[in-house]
Amino acid sequence: MTAPESARPPLDRIRPDVRSMHAYAVQDARGFIKLDAMENPFGLPPALQASWAHGWARWRSTATRATAAPTCSARWPPTRRCPKASR
Repeated sequence: MTAPESARPPLDRIRPDVRSMHAYAVQDARGFIKLDAMENPFGLPPALQASWAHGWARWRSTATRATAAPTCSARWPPTRRCPKASR
């Protein structure tokens, strides 16, 4: 009979092939600026900025129309009156 999982030493829970791995070497970064994976130190060319902004504005205007909240009359059946706050 084997010992319960909680009674085993923590390293015994890790597979031997994983335990035998070594850390990778990291190059010296003195004098460099570390960037996040999504950071870019370079700006977009003006033509690309304008194209992106135009596409974003067009998408935003259609997304806003598609997700706009319904009017009070659309939410309430004709037999009920809209609350004063949403008239």
